Amino acid sequence: MDYKGEHQAPDKDSGAPLHNLSGVYPKDFYDSVSKASRYYGDEGGSARDIESVSHMHSAKDRPNKLVKMYRAVPHVKSKAEKLAEHEKDMRNYMATGKVPKDSSLSGSAWYNYMHEEKKKLENQPETEQKPIKSINAGDWVTLNKRYATEHGHGALNGAFKILSKTVPAKHLYTDGNSVHEFGYDPTEK
Repeated sequence: MDYKGEHQAPDKDSGAPLHNLSGVYPKDFYDSVSKASRYYGDEGGSARDIESVSHMHSAKDRPNKLVKMYRAVPHVKSKAEKLAEHEKDMRNYMATGKVPKDSSLSGSAWYNYMHEEKKKLENQPETEQKPIKSINAGDWVTLNKRYATEHGHGALNGAFKILSKTVPAKHLYTDGNSVHEFGYDPTEK
């Protein structure tokens, strides 16, 4: 299963490249990081806005400048991770007599239930939903790791991991909607 957002990321046909934002932002965008983050940032010049705008400014007129992009993606737990979690909870119960707070069962009823769940899991084939391991053409990305992390906590309810990749500035495009969001398009014109 591919993980895509609800709207399509800009690409070479629908956005401005990171190294030349003049088609999307006004001329004064490049006057200063402080001014651009205040006028065009999502939060009126927050530290997060300043960080993203700084990356944007550093790529001006440098299409081959290497930049690091980030993407929060859903974390799909492997069978081994799920089993390890069950075993940890069961060991904790044996050591302390306490069940996890989110359980509606208590005591030995919980432990017996977990034992059965563990056996079922051991006999199941590996999940069909494969973990997302790479950033792909057409994905939404950000230059700001903090923004990606906040997106993971919000939009992905905290069940996420951060992927990163270093690419030339000419492969990232924006539609000017947010200083934090870009489309990744590695195709050459």
